[in-house]
Amino acid sequence: MQTVGYQANGEANDYIMKAFNIPSVSPELGNDNFFSGEFFIQYDFVVREVLRDNNPWIMHTFKKLGGEVAISNVNLAGNVLAFDMVNTGLQDWNMASEGLSLELSSP
Repeated sequence: MQTVGYQANGEANDYIMKAFNIPSVSPELGNDNFFSGEFFIQYDFVVREVLRDNNPWIMHTFKKLGGEVAISNVNLAGNVLAFDMVNTGLQDWNMASEGLSLELSSP
């Protein structure tokens, strides 16, 4: 009550991170609309505004939680394609651990 101003039973984010090493968040969404500050938003138009305004960072968060790669230094010399690929997401992911490989050939 002293922390958030209302009684809350808690949630499982800390447990999920500790037990399974899975990043977990429970954001409380809102925007500049006065009515978005209510615990249960009573107007549909406010719900739509809140979802619209928060969609960009929610989608960015989903992308970061998965395996996301950045490719740079692409170089094609003859029949050889070389590039640097770095995992920029939070998930510990690589192609080899998934049994995948990348094979390039020239016609």
